[in-house]
Amino acid sequence: MEKFLLKFGFLTIIITFTIDFLNLPSNLLNWLNWNWLNVTNINWALFNILVVIFLYILTFKNIEKKGITKERNKQSIGRLLLEKCYIDCITNGTEINEKHEFITQKNSTAIKNIPFINEKILIGFVHDGQLTQEEFQHYINVKSKFTKFVGFIPFKNETSTPEQKKLVDKYIQLSLDELDVALLDGLLQIYPPKND
Repeated sequence: MEKFLLKFGFLTIIITFTIDFLNLPSNLLNWLNWNWLNVTNINWALFNILVVIFLYILTFKNIEKKGITKERNKQSIGRLLLEKCYIDCITNGTEINEKHEFITQKNSTAIKNIPFINEKILIGFVHDGQLTQEEFQHYINVKSKFTKFVGFIPFKNETSTPEQKKLVDKYIQLSLDELDVALLDGLLQIYPPKND
């Protein structure tokens, strides 16, 4: 539709300027001997105003369309970053649980932040409205559960008695289950199931 309007508008402008430049209305009236009709009384300023309005509307529609596309792209990027964060939590959680002997209190702080490196970008998307408050709440919930899970891992290496190891394993499994539920909720928030 926009291409049609663009072609129609430009064609109308070109035809009108050609008619005006060649003075076709006056020549046609003289040829038909209709001298009683004065073409110089046509208000060409009105035509110019209509051309400006047409170009304004056309430009506004194009700018609006690009703005909408830009906002959709930002929203898609925000959701992709959330998805990447959640997948990194799953991957890192599995690796951390398998290689727990290398995790200490010192390096656990850095490990807690690995999946959340894009947090400032996500906050910007929430601030600009590309991500909803609910999506960000799920993100914060996942971050909290992941941090809790990683926080328990060093204790697995530091416990000495079998009862302590069993208790720590229990807390690790509980926190891992909570993390799984939070990740599932976060992914369902991003990609809700389709009702067919």
